[in-house]
Amino acid sequence: MRPRTYSLAYLSSHRCTPAEAIGVAAQTGYSFVGLRLWPNAAGAPQQHLLGQPAALRETLAAQRDTGVGVFDLEIIRIGEQFDPHTWDALYDAGAALKAKAILVAGDDANEARLTDNYARPCEVMKPFGMTADLATQASWWMRCTLAAPPPPSMTSAPYRAHCCTTRKFAMPRPGLTSAPKP
Repeated sequence: MRPRTYSLAYLSSHRCTPAEAIGVAAQTGYSFVGLRLWPNAAGAPQQHLLGQPAALRETLAAQRDTGVGVFDLEIIRIGEQFDPHTWDALYDAGAALKAKAILVAGDDANEARLTDNYARPCEVMKPFGMTADLATQASWWMRCTLAAPPPPSMTSAPYRAHCCTTRKFAMPRPGLTSAPKP
């Protein structure tokens, strides 16, 4: 059995610069770090590196000095008017940092369009050597739980118990007057 590899998540080092986050990861035994270089919402916190060559140099030096890599970058949000080239600077930074993935969140209620749009950053990121990894959000899971019963592969007793607990506390979706009974 090979040893597990761990990555320090952005929210565990969100007050740090990217270089400082890499230092924290190295001091605490992590092999990788996750960085939020693009805010998850307008005005939301992020680690500033895009368009800042000095910060990129400092981060690359921290990687070189510690051996800590960048596992994932945050975050691309796929909405109705999605254009994968909005994030070109993020792809460039990811390539420079040798990141493995960029987290992607789906913010489009139209499932067919969301699916088509998700394929676009996957293709754009291939030449950069990164994958587009879906960032699962509790609100999605609860919305899915409220909308349909679990597939047969997820009907074990522990899953049903968790599902029912989540349903109890989930807010109803727009258009529903109340959450369905478990």
